[in-house]
Amino acid sequence: HRFPIDDNSSDSFPASCTYYACTQSTYQAATCVQILTQADRPSRPGWNAFLTWRRNGVSEAARQMYLGIRGVSPDVVFSGAVFPRSATNSAQLSKCQDWTAWCAGGYLDYAVPMCYSGPPANIATDLVRSKALAGSRKVVAGLALGTSHPSIADKLTPCKGQAIEDFA
Repeated sequence: HRFPIDDNSSDSFPASCTYYACTQSTYQAATCVQILTQADRPSRPGWNAFLTWRRNGVSEAARQMYLGIRGVSPDVVFSGAVFPRSATNSAQLSKCQDWTAWCAGGYLDYAVPMCYSGPPANIATDLVRSKALAGSRKVVAGLALGTSHPSIADKLTPCKGQAIEDFA
């Protein structure tokens, strides 16, 4: 659950997903700022305000999903695949995924940090960081598998070292 606003031209499905007409018109109506000329990149004066607006919107969507799930079935667990760094980290700001606020606000049951970096030592670092940021919320390791990644056994070693038994 995120809304990237960085250039995704190298992605498999490149699109200017941030700048949909409805996003532009809604933001402009709320702020009198035109995204494409004033807020579409870090060098623009409206960049930080636009990031905050999007981050708040993504967080509100997460909150509404959690409340909707709870309203129908209180036993269903709501989890989020999250980046192991907080939304205040400069590398994460443009992803607009303030998952630490979701945990603190109580509307994310499980944080699933995407521990996709190769070596097990990197996974351990990501898990330590994620556990600290998740507060009282459970952390489930999100692991990448495939020929370019270490074996699942190698990836589970740092998980067990952090007392994390569950993984996705």
